[in-house]
Amino acid sequence: MAILSSLVLVLSLSVATASAAHHPGAHIFMVALTGGVEVPGPGDPDATGTAAILVVPAADLVCYRLEWQNIDGTVFGGHIHEAAAGDAGPIVVTLFGGPLGPSTAFSGTDSFQSCTRSAEAVDIAENPENYYVNIHSDLYPGGAIRGQLG
Repeated sequence: MAILSSLVLVLSLSVATASAAHHPGAHIFMVALTGGVEVPGPGDPDATGTAAILVVPAADLVCYRLEWQNIDGTVFGGHIHEAAAGDAGPIVVTLFGGPLGPSTAFSGTDSFQSCTRSAEAVDIAENPENYYVNIHSDLYPGGAIRGQLG
């Protein structure tokens, strides 16, 4: 399963890189997600994940592929939040679920990919250290796993 997951992530990055070639100024972020860095915590201690994020500031576009493993409970949302490492911040981009996204219910080991428009794309590209991705479940509503973009 880990080999297949890695292969899918590499393919996602290849697609993102090809897309970036057609969009000068595009930025690609590969992010490891864990429960240990979730703030205020605790996050899910044995859950992990990855996020491949393509940000195209000129088009206000954010494309992504999220993968996660071993999250306890039902996964219902994924977001980009604005805050530095060690801090919690507001949602600025809904990736899936939540009040601004389509209703979702995923298992603890799954994936999701899509694109969305966001006026935050320019700032995310210029200041990735001020943004993080996290995935929420019903047992970890504040966030099961998290990773900083920069």
